[in-house]
Amino acid sequence: MKRTLSPNLRGKKRPRGKPFPKGNLVGLDTRFPKGVAQNPGGRPRSQQLHAAIRFALAASTDEPLPLDTNAEVIAKQIIRKAKKGDLAAAEIAGNRAEGRPAVSICVGDSKDPLGELLLEMRAEYGRISAPTNALPAEVEQENSDEIG
Repeated sequence: MKRTLSPNLRGKKRPRGKPFPKGNLVGLDTRFPKGVAQNPGGRPRSQQLHAAIRFALAASTDEPLPLDTNAEVIAKQIIRKAKKGDLAAAEIAGNRAEGRPAVSICVGDSKDPLGELLLEMRAEYGRISAPTNALPAEVEQENSDEIG
């Protein structure tokens, strides 16, 4: 009797399609050379909305904004909401126009907050996990009276 394994329990998967033969030269001039990153800068960021918001923020309040592109329409809506007092819209406009502000976390006056935190955690761990083999003399006295 022949045992068959389900497809999920098989060790190696068979390759899909026909593999290229050794020494294949098709597309050799368009292949990436080994050791070179394919996309070193990553996907380029679109600057249309950023530029539209910067333009809308710099424009005079009397001038109507040109609405030639979708980015300009979105920028106008964000600026309109920010003028009405919407803090989220104002934050979006500021982040798009001037860049997001850097966030830093500082605990106490220490120059190295992570190191300070680790030292405190080690001290607390040492306090919690200290061995408690030795009982105070009073507790030992009470225990011996109860037993004897």
